[in-house]
Parts: sequence; C-alpha cells; structure tokens
Amino acid sequence: MTTLYFVCGGPGYAQALREHIKTYRDKIQKWVRGKGVRGVVFHDQQVCFEPTGEWSLAGMTMILSTAQVNQRRNREFQMFEEHHLKGLPNRQLKNR
Repeated sequence: MTTLYFVCGGPGYAQALREHIKTYRDKIQKWVRGKGVRGVVFHDQQVCFEPTGEWSLAGMTMILSTAQVNQRRNREFQMFEEHHLKGLPNRQLKNR
C-alpha cells in the first residue's frame, strides 16, 4: 500500500497523485491489456480540515492513456478525455 503525504490541496497534491499513478502504471497496463480499455480517469477527492477551522474539499482529476501504441485507440481516448473534462465543474485545464 502506498501512503501519500501532503498538505490537502497544497503544492505537493498533484505531485503525490502523479507519483501514485506512476507507481502503478505498469500494473494498470497489464490489467487492461487485451480488454479494449483506452485509458483510465483518476478522480481524487479529499475532505480537508483547514487551519482556520473550516472544512473544504480538494479535488483533482488525472488521466492515463492505456492505448499509446495504437494511434486510433489513443485518439478515441483523447476525444473522450476532452469531452469528459469539459463536463467537470471548477476545472482548471493545463497544458500537458
């Protein structure tokens, strides 16, 4: 089991999730191989108790394409990703 340490919603949040996905990338590729999976969308939500005594919600979405060697399937996942992310509230799209 991987333990992630960071301030809720802080600068280490994205890096911790990226490292977690990186740790399991090869296993995920093995699990989905031959099953027609184009990619995996990771939604992470965390309820945070702030130093001010207030509660907040930190959330992040990251994607992992599992069809990188097949151009057609990769394009299908990219199209899904684009439309899926447009439907998320409060999204901040960043260039990858």
